[in-house]
Amino acid sequence: MHADFFEIDADQKITVSVSLHLVGTPVGVAMDGGLLDHSIRELELDCLPRSIPESIDVDVSNLHLGETLHVSDIETPEGVEIRTNADLGVVSVVAPRAEAEPTVAETEADAEAAAEAGGAAEDAADGDAGSDG
Repeated sequence: MHADFFEIDADQKITVSVSLHLVGTPVGVAMDGGLLDHSIRELELDCLPRSIPESIDVDVSNLHLGETLHVSDIETPEGVEIRTNADLGVVSVVAPRAEAEPTVAETEADAEAAAEAGGAAEDAADGDAGSDG
């Protein structure tokens, strides 16, 4: 077993990773049937050791379908600075992906292919039956 201990200066900022906690239900999910896409789950912060937050709460209740909340939109407690790239998207409300309905042309092509395959199988069966005689 091995353990390393580091002494931290209580008056000097340190860099830590803190988890994000999403609060609320986005309007785009509740009203528009969107899906919440959570991209970033932790932020890298600079702060004094005694100011390390347990987590960062992010209110997502005002997000509409197609909107993204970025790192730059997050407010932090006093004395806490975000080191994570401010342009990164944290959470988005996206439209659900629906399976594409087959077009009429695809349906007709599938039917023709099935008919041809069935006809070929019948021809092969007829050829086998004739060779037994």
